[in-house]
Amino acid sequence: MSAGSLAFGYLLGLSIAVPPGPVNALIARDTMRVSRKAGILIGCGAMTSDSVFLILIYSLGTALQPSAEILRFLFLISGLALLVLGALVVRSLVQGRSAPEPKKALHPLPYVAGLLVGLTNPYQWLWWSSVGLASLQSIGWVFAVGFLGGIATWIVTFPVALELSGRRFQSLYSAVLAFSAVTLLVFGGYFLYRGF
Repeated sequence: MSAGSLAFGYLLGLSIAVPPGPVNALIARDTMRVSRKAGILIGCGAMTSDSVFLILIYSLGTALQPSAEILRFLFLISGLALLVLGALVVRSLVQGRSAPEPKKALHPLPYVAGLLVGLTNPYQWLWWSSVGLASLQSIGWVFAVGFLGGIATWIVTFPVALELSGRRFQSLYSAVLAFSAVTLLVFGGYFLYRGF
C-alpha cells in the first residue's frame, strides 16, 4: 500500500467533506442544538452515501475500462468542477457570508438524514462521476481507504470543534471556508495538470 496514494486519498476525502454544504449545515445545526453525537451520526450517514457512490463508480468504471483519452477528459472535467467550487467558496469568504444559523433538530434519525442528503446531493453525483472515477481508475482501492479515512476524520473533528468553539462559531466557520477554498483550488489545479 503506497503511503503517497493513501495520503492523496485522505486529502481528497477532506476536500469533499470540508466544503460547506447541506451535510455540514446539518452537522452544525444538530451539534449546536442537540448533541455532538447527533452531528457525528449525520456525518456517518453522509459517509455511507459516499461509500455507496464509491462502490458503484468503481464497479461501473471497471466494467467500462475507460481509455487514456477518456481518463484525461475526466481529469479535465474534475479540475474544472473543483476550480468552480473553489471559486464559489472564495466568493462566500470574500462576501463575509455568515454561518448557517443552527435550528432545532427536525428529524428523529440523524443517520438517516445524513444518508438521504448525501445520496440526493447533486454535488456528490458530479464529484463521483468525475473526480472519484478518475482517482479510482488511476490509483485504485488504496485511494478509497485514504478517502474514507479523510471523511471519517472530518465527521468526528467538526462536531467536536463546534462544541468546543461555542460562541466563536462564526470564526471557526470562516476558517473552514478558507481551508475549503485552498483545498478545492489546489486539487482543481492538480487535476487540470493531469488532464493536460
